[in-house]
Amino acid sequence: MGLSASVVSKTLTYAAAFSAFGDQIPWLVALALFFARGFIKTGLGTRKACHIVALAGSSSFGLGYSLVFSEALLSPAIPSVSARAGGIILPLVKSLCAACGSNVGDGTEHRLGSWLTFTCFQT
Repeated sequence: MGLSASVVSKTLTYAAAFSAFGDQIPWLVALALFFARGFIKTGLGTRKACHIVALAGSSSFGLGYSLVFSEALLSPAIPSVSARAGGIILPLVKSLCAACGSNVGDGTEHRLGSWLTFTCFQT
């Protein structure tokens, strides 16, 4: 409504008012967040987390290294760090933590969850 009012009152030209919608980065972040919500609603994040645990879950270091390797594989395809981390990796980390019994708020968040989250943020 604000953009419409600024165009109607001739405070901004149409091109100036809607120029931010032509930038690719906000759309990339928004789409990554939509994908993240889809991962959570469909349970895809939990299923992929169980596959990661099956492949590299013999130790917490194996889980951490597998997440770092996943981040490295995704980085050429998704160059935005915020889109990659917030939209893909962190929902997987959340699902991994829940699968390993490390949930926020019940006193178990320092078992595995804080370490995996810290590792992903440092990556």
